[in-house]
Amino acid sequence: MRRWTYLVGNQELIDVFEKGGSVHLLIASIIHPEMWKLYPGEKFKKEYAATWYQWVKNGNFSIIYGATRNKADLTYKCPGAYDLIARRFPEVPEFTTNCIQEVWNNFAWYHAPFVEVDGGYRLEVPLDDIFKAVNYKIQGGAGWMMIEAMIEISSCPEYLNSGAQIINQVHDSLTIELPRKALSQKVVEGIREAMEAPGYKYMPTSAASCDIITHYDEPEFIFDENNQLVEVPF
Repeated sequence: MRRWTYLVGNQELIDVFEKGGSVHLLIASIIHPEMWKLYPGEKFKKEYAATWYQWVKNGNFSIIYGATRNKADLTYKCPGAYDLIARRFPEVPEFTTNCIQEVWNNFAWYHAPFVEVDGGYRLEVPLDDIFKAVNYKIQGGAGWMMIEAMIEISSCPEYLNSGAQIINQVHDSLTIELPRKALSQKVVEGIREAMEAPGYKYMPTSAASCDIITHYDEPEFIFDENNQLVEVPF
């Protein structure tokens, strides 16, 4: 969602991320104004977590997958939702159109239907599903940043000196395992900064969050309000 926002280039959407807000809630306020009056902000998310809020999220991601008016409205479960979004953020349909046009241009110029993503590599888009150009642009860029993040982490001194090991990667998340005795604020912050660095190459904001889970009846660690590592007994 963050990568899509910055590529779309609408300043209002960008400001939401730069101020730590939620694009999902912003769009909910646009397409469900009457419900929003009753339950504004986080109250909307809480009240309609499994219904309208979830459908807003689904609709937002459907646009990232290349959905246009009819498909998006069906996913939002709200007729006219796409037009409301397009009027507020005209760059959204423009971005979708531009991604599709990029495929046709490359097909004409290079005889290869592709979009170019962050990092400079090319993803070929099937012409019979050309709407996927949007998703390839977004997911391809996010995937490239994750590749760079893993490379950055693997050369991070805190990672190397702690005996840590990347053991899993799913979408924009990494699971990193390390010995309990090596866990410290310095190690956590070093790895966090290494993961964030590639994102900042492509976007103004790219802060990473983390959860720390310990095993085998050892103490659990969390962060306090000052982002300092705190030990909390089970």
